[in-house]
Amino acid sequence: MVSHRVMGSTLLTVGDFQSSANHFEETIRLSPNKGKQSLYNLYMVEPKAASLLLLSWDLWFLGYPDQSLSRVSEALALAQELGHPYTVAFAHYMTSVVHLLRGDAARAFESAEKSFEISQEQRFSLYAILSRISRGRAVGDLGRLGEARAEIALGIEEARRKGIGFMLPMMDSWLADIHTKAGENAHALAIVERTLTNTSDVTGRSWESELHRQRAQILLTLNPSRVSKAESHLKKSIEVARRPRSLYRPNLSA
Repeated sequence: MVSHRVMGSTLLTVGDFQSSANHFEETIRLSPNKGKQSLYNLYMVEPKAASLLLLSWDLWFLGYPDQSLSRVSEALALAQELGHPYTVAFAHYMTSVVHLLRGDAARAFESAEKSFEISQEQRFSLYAILSRISRGRAVGDLGRLGEARAEIALGIEEARRKGIGFMLPMMDSWLADIHTKAGENAHALAIVERTLTNTSDVTGRSWESELHRQRAQILLTLNPSRVSKAESHLKKSIEVARRPRSLYRPNLSA
């Protein structure tokens, strides 16, 4: 069960969303039923809850936004039922990201704030940092650009200082988005290009396709005549997104 959860996380990081989802589904299938002893006391995050949360990201990338929200909501309910603070903090953080991906900034802010408060109270430095970044992105989407820029930049700086690399390209992309909204397109482009240059299996490839799309959009904003250059990045984005993957069909009855 735990091996499938770890494989799922690894495959999500390198951008193989379909294989990752298959492993998370297997963890969920093998997890103890209600009434049986939970394993949250053996691990930092209860394995079934972790699999549900990370599966929600796979589902969003694969084009199932409603299933993504359903799974993250299921994980949050499980975490609250267990009363395990670390899993609850993780669940609120992941819920905030799913809301951001779905374009619901107000709900994303609420979830990020809850994760941040729990993490500060319990001294969970990881989710204090990550929820700060998602909270910053949420306030940016709500129009508070200066506050957003400061929050995200501070969170990314802390993440780098502490060696946190998971989904850092996504966070850099969010910072670039805030600069774009503020009209600081040259700065935004520099962030995206640096992030793409540093993208590898170590940093993670989950956000690679989006970074190419983002680069194309910023290039056109800076210079509308650079159509062919922007088109090449859009084609690269499509090429990355279409890399051969294993077949995945979501469990729609769950």
